[in-house]
Amino acid sequence: MTSQELSKECEDVLDQALSGKGPNQTHLSACRQCRHTLATIQAISELPTATAIEYQTLKGQVMKRLIPILKEKYADEKPVSFFQSWFFRLALGAAALILAFSVSFPMLNKDVPVKPRNSLPIVLTQNFKISVNGEAKKEVSLDNPVSLQPGEKATITIPDGSSLKVEGPARLTIAPRGFHLTSGFLTASVVKNPQTFTASTPHGQIFVLGTVFSCDSTTHKTVVKVIEGRVKVKPDQGSEKVLSAGDSVEMQADAVNASETIPSIDSE
Repeated sequence: MTSQELSKECEDVLDQALSGKGPNQTHLSACRQCRHTLATIQAISELPTATAIEYQTLKGQVMKRLIPILKEKYADEKPVSFFQSWFFRLALGAAALILAFSVSFPMLNKDVPVKPRNSLPIVLTQNFKISVNGEAKKEVSLDNPVSLQPGEKATITIPDGSSLKVEGPARLTIAPRGFHLTSGFLTASVVKNPQTFTASTPHGQIFVLGTVFSCDSTTHKTVVKVIEGRVKVKPDQGSEKVLSAGDSVEMQADAVNASETIPSIDSE
């Protein structure tokens, strides 16, 4: 039923009521606006000044106000399409919420630092650099041992970037992150690195991460002195010790090692 049909039916009900005929009760029970309008007309018609002219004017005013109300009521009762339904609106809102979250989530985490996982060991070169008595540095393979005569001094840069200052007479071999001092005196400045720096002598091992220490190795003993940082010393004879700056320790040779002699540099 259209709004025009509703207006015509309401107008017929009002005419019946004003002419003294009984209005359509079925329509009145379903139309709240007509019930209120008839009640208002009844109250006005009982006034002593009510005339036929006033009735016609009143009827026109009532219908003028009633028609927009009926149109609005008819619009509210129209069937709702899928795109206007509560289900479609709920689905659209959920989709918008998911889209907003997916866009904002990376932004919330953009300042969070991500630490790369790398279980591979650090790859170092197989060469070291050496300068003897202030001469230009030469690049030498790790396969070559270093031998210094008395009075010679050398500066060695090992593959990890650490440096050794060696005083002759001395003999040693260089490792990618460490050294083996057979005899002589050196001072090591070890750069910080996740991999442990390992040094050794005929009398034990030295382990550090980043520090400065000196190592003096002879036939019968090795003296380790820490200048900066901390050093762990593991003697072949004796218990393991951790040294701090200013500490020193001697690693002694056992009876078998003490009876042996280290060949002189000249014999090599």
